[in-house]
Amino acid sequence: MPPTTEWYREQGEYNRRVCERFQAVRPNVVHDWKVAALFYSALHRVNCRFGKEAGRVPRNHADRNRRVERELPPVFKDYRDLYLMSIR
Repeated sequence: MPPTTEWYREQGEYNRRVCERFQAVRPNVVHDWKVAALFYSALHRVNCRFGKEAGRVPRNHADRNRRVERELPPVFKDYRDLYLMSIR
C-alpha cells in the first residue's frame, strides 16, 4: 500500500527535526546529513502536496523535479538546489 499524504507530512516534519538536531550539535558545519535531511523534508512535503491536489505523487526524482518546476515555480530553485546538494 502506498504512503498516505499524512505519512508524507509526518515524514517531512521528522526530517526537518533531524536537520535541526544536526544544526544544534554542529551549527557552523554544513554537514552532508543536514543537507540530506533538509532535502528529504522538502521532498516529503512536495509529495504530500501533490498527493492532496492530484491524488498521486511522482515515482522518481526526475518526475518530481519536473512537476515542482511546472506546478510549484516559487519553490523550484530552492528545491532544485537542495536536490543537487543532496547528490553531491
